[in-house]
Amino acid sequence: MMRHLADDRAGWQLIGIDSSILGRAESLVRDVTLRALDAIHIASALMLVDSMAQRIPFVTADANQRAAAERANLEVVWIV
Repeated sequence: MMRHLADDRAGWQLIGIDSSILGRAESLVRDVTLRALDAIHIASALMLVDSMAQRIPFVTADANQRAAAERANLEVVWIV
């Protein structure tokens, strides 16, 4: 598992957290019961999708995060 994570990490893109992401995260928290860091992850994914103008998968193993991401119209990959 850790080897796969290390291999995948080479393709990750780090997105800085700014006021637009935090604002979007706050909106998510108002709409659904969601932990702050989960809201920031979803808001970051939404901003990335908007900037790329294409759908990208949002991968999660957390049921609450999954429900919120689906509600936000992200393409969710559920890891069990």
